[in-house]
Amino acid sequence: MAGSKKWRILLGFLGFLLLILATLPRGDVQPEAPVAVLTGQAEQRPAPAGLPCLDQFSRLTASEQGCCLEEAGEWPEKLSVDPDSPLVRLLLSADGQTDHRILAAVLDLIRAKGYQAEGLAEVLSSLLSHQAAIYQERDKWQVLRLRAYLFATLSDIGFPDSALPMLVDALAYVDERMSAVEFGAAVHAVGGLGERGRPFIPFLLRTVTERFAEEEFSLERYEAAYPPEEATTVQLEVAKALAAVCTPADEEALTTLRSVASGSGTDAPWDPRFVAAAAEAVRRIEAKPDAGGFFQRAKRLVSSTEPAEDLYRSSLFEPERRFRLLSLEQARVVDHQGQTYPLSELIDRPVLITFFYTRCQNAQKCSATIARLALLQRELIREGMSTKVRLLAITFEPEFDTPRRLRRYAVDRGLSLGQNALAIRLEPGAHEALLKDLDTPVCYNAGWVNSHGVEAVLVDAKGRLARKYWSWGWESQVVLDDLRRLLASE
Repeated sequence: MAGSKKWRILLGFLGFLLLILATLPRGDVQPEAPVAVLTGQAEQRPAPAGLPCLDQFSRLTASEQGCCLEEAGEWPEKLSVDPDSPLVRLLLSADGQTDHRILAAVLDLIRAKGYQAEGLAEVLSSLLSHQAAIYQERDKWQVLRLRAYLFATLSDIGFPDSALPMLVDALAYVDERMSAVEFGAAVHAVGGLGERGRPFIPFLLRTVTERFAEEEFSLERYEAAYPPEEATTVQLEVAKALAAVCTPADEEALTTLRSVASGSGTDAPWDPRFVAAAAEAVRRIEAKPDAGGFFQRAKRLVSSTEPAEDLYRSSLFEPERRFRLLSLEQARVVDHQGQTYPLSELIDRPVLITFFYTRCQNAQKCSATIARLALLQRELIREGMSTKVRLLAITFEPEFDTPRRLRRYAVDRGLSLGQNALAIRLEPGAHEALLKDLDTPVCYNAGWVNSHGVEAVLVDAKGRLARKYWSWGWESQVVLDDLRRLLASE
């Protein structure tokens, strides 16, 4: 009896131990993540009943968020896509810590609504900006993929005019190391613009021979893995976009497409899919009615006097509209000679400020920016204005770019450094404040540049913002004219 009692006690203890072990997390269970829920790779936990779960989204666990979005996709008729909807609140409250798969799932819901979601286009347009909160401190691959998916989503719901400058930003700086998926998504968006896409034709034509143009990707889904039938390339998207926006009057585009369709125009053979797409594009363009005078007038309007670059231009602000940049007051700089002094000492005359960094991998951005600044400097010398204005090239990465790096980078690109033209870095705190003050298009991850746009800023002698030049909008002649006006008004 005593032995039997001992066995009962032992078995009871073992049962209790097994019960405790059963409640502990198992090492072979995948962690809860939205992507696992959305793809059925993890056991789903029940989400709050009904679509009101979207109103409580920020308070849900990752698994519940995935279930909520999945449920919303199953009941599209209940899904509100107006500007005050829960989906908009989700996007506007997102930041760099928001799971990128959750953001992609929200975009999937919006894409599924098509033109019914056109009211959200302005919200998505604001998220294309480099300085949008969703990109800060995020992995660069995620930044590129999210921007690409935003372009693709806007293509499906209606591309707003407010997003056209970001389309210029994505297409204007062709470099062989570019991201194929981001560029391809931007090209795809051009195809949906109709007549509005015609200013972008030169950008499309210059890309077909680039190395990245043959890389495959999918615009149908966010995940990097996709079925073979979804594969597309920049070349294929260019052919489809040209077919959509070109007219029989666009002779340069037709010449390029005919060359591809015939298999000529390059030493290496074209992708057979591109050859077929080019032939189809030629057929579609030639089948369009040639409206003669109308298309000629339209071509002169959008391709000559008003190129796509003009989408990124503002005008010179009148004095009453200018505001003082508060970040200039306390900021200190280290120049290319290693000397430190207040930034305000350099704002004693009209100043053109632009940004770059020496580790930039796109030669069409930072390197071209400094080369363009050097060209402007030569024009200023020719006009006898070089001592009356100042050029400042500020690094995006002050922690990395030493005075020696700044000096070498600028001089190698033709900029003559001295009192009237300086390459500088701002001290910590002042750098962030100036970027915020100027709303500069850049995002960071762990202190290093993730993505950025191209712009120059004109400041008058009183330290007030006089004009911003975006993208290709600061040709020397434009800046010279503005500087003359500023000098004449002093």
